[in-house]
Amino acid sequence: MKKIILFILVSIVFVSCKKGNSATPNNTITATIDGINYTFNKGIIDTSVANGYPLIVVGATDADSNAVLLEIETLSGVFTTTTYGLPNDTSNIAGFLVSNPISAYTNNEDKPRPPFTVTVTSLKSTEAGISIQGTFQGNIYLNGDTTQTPKVVTNGKFNFTK
Repeated sequence: MKKIILFILVSIVFVSCKKGNSATPNNTITATIDGINYTFNKGIIDTSVANGYPLIVVGATDADSNAVLLEIETLSGVFTTTTYGLPNDTSNIAGFLVSNPISAYTNNEDKPRPPFTVTVTSLKSTEAGISIQGTFQGNIYLNGDTTQTPKVVTNGKFNFTK
């Protein structure tokens, strides 16, 4: 499913949206990955149901064709402003994927070392869907292989409205 969403994300020509009220522009993901600052500002948001549970997926690309996909899922059935992806919390799952035309790095949701966390700081219903803002951090691995040297993701922020 992630590969299909990533393919769609990279294949679509995105339209820039006006800035929101936060420090991170609307429909944008920013992060520092291994000490390098990235801004993914051609973004989309989608809500879905996976295996019967609600799922929120945000994705974006940058000017260099790097793509990022941030996914949160809750097995409780209700999204709230909380931290997703903590190692002992099996009801709130966080997934992260960053790729370019050559390679893909992701967290391994089954073996978080340390965990990859997503904190939803604001979640509101809108006429068109939802508005969601938050932060994220953690380690990502080449193809999710935790035996590889991780890339460290810090200062992650997202701001999306559907």
